[in-house]
Amino acid sequence: MKQRILRLLVRCGFFALAVALALPLVPWPTAVVLVPAASPLVMLAATIATRSFGAVALIGLPVLLLTLVRRRWFCRWACPVGLMTEQIGRLTATKRRDDARDTRGGLALLNPRHPRHARWRSIAHWPPLGQWMVWIILAGAALGYPVLLWLDPLTLFSSFFGVFWTPVQTASLLLGIGLPLVLLLSAVWPGAWCVKICPLGASQDLLSLPGRMISRRWAAWREQSSTDSSTDLSTPGAGLRLARRTVLAAGVGVAWAWWLKRPATSAAADTLPSSTLIRPPGSVAAEQFNSLCIRCGNCIRTCPATILRPDLGEQGVGALFTPVVRFEQDYCREDCHRCTEVCPSGAIARLTLDEKKVTPMGLAVVDMELCIINEAECGACVSACSYKAMKTGWDDETYMVRIDVDADLCPGCGACLVVCPTEPEKAIVVRPV
Repeated sequence: MKQRILRLLVRCGFFALAVALALPLVPWPTAVVLVPAASPLVMLAATIATRSFGAVALIGLPVLLLTLVRRRWFCRWACPVGLMTEQIGRLTATKRRDDARDTRGGLALLNPRHPRHARWRSIAHWPPLGQWMVWIILAGAALGYPVLLWLDPLTLFSSFFGVFWTPVQTASLLLGIGLPLVLLLSAVWPGAWCVKICPLGASQDLLSLPGRMISRRWAAWREQSSTDSSTDLSTPGAGLRLARRTVLAAGVGVAWAWWLKRPATSAAADTLPSSTLIRPPGSVAAEQFNSLCIRCGNCIRTCPATILRPDLGEQGVGALFTPVVRFEQDYCREDCHRCTEVCPSGAIARLTLDEKKVTPMGLAVVDMELCIINEAECGACVSACSYKAMKTGWDDETYMVRIDVDADLCPGCGACLVVCPTEPEKAIVVRPV
């Protein structure tokens, strides 16, 4: 009983800490990266996909190491989503006294043998969706496209609480819909998410498997030594065996990743329409970005200029809820690189301020037919450009002043677009690089 109370208090403490970091209530805006980066699944998939191990990956390393020796310890002691789903399941239970400890992970779930809980008994026959998703994610990450990584529970948690920080809009509300759906599922089928669906929980089972195999072999060896029997330690079940469905799941991940990668490498890529969306500075290629981005919303809510918005399907379902730049009220400021510091998956490279200034995310293009510099002697864009990328020139053919853009200096920050006075259509647009 004391251990159960202690575990509840520890879980509530981790939950409060996760909320404080996700909102954020701490005086460190980039602290939002700590919540999704603590997931060992995100760390592994991002490291494999990007072929690099950065500073953000160090956040999830302690969780991964403890998981190797303690199966699902994160689920039992620290996961904020696990705490919420468990309490929702308890509220929908007919009797609290029927709660029991499930041996598959040590989670306090409804007693599957109780006749009143037919909903839970039906879950026992569900396929291991979480395990399949882990193999799909990791197999896809091997090709650089960790599909389904956005289903990580810490990602869903971070994106939900980020809604309360950014201006409440339809896009931000849709970005945080994942966690309510998980809680609704837990209310209807208590325990279904944690035991059968959660990819983070399933990844902990996978990571702890070598340690459990060693423990079983050690126990068998000690039993053999004490009884002097000829027990065969290589009996069926003692080793690691891959089920056919596991192999199929990995195959699905590889096929999915290959399908996403194919347009970028095939000869037909030149005939495909290019993206018209501007991504944050340091973003990877568009096809890989849609898979690497876990939709946590960290970059969106840390942007002081509020120019990042979730994509609502302009580039298809694959890009849904990924961050895009909207130069409606402000521009990408010269003294800011927060979005590059809070990405836990590697979809946005971690850049210093100097590196960000020389990493273009777009290129300003001026339509001289709409520009009013010859009528009103405007030149607002030239004055607003702090990179000295825009200059006035003389067109010998039209005998008129024109605006020239130096592609080597223009970072696509959008400052010229914001100050352009032409209405309703701007004379300046920023094209993606």
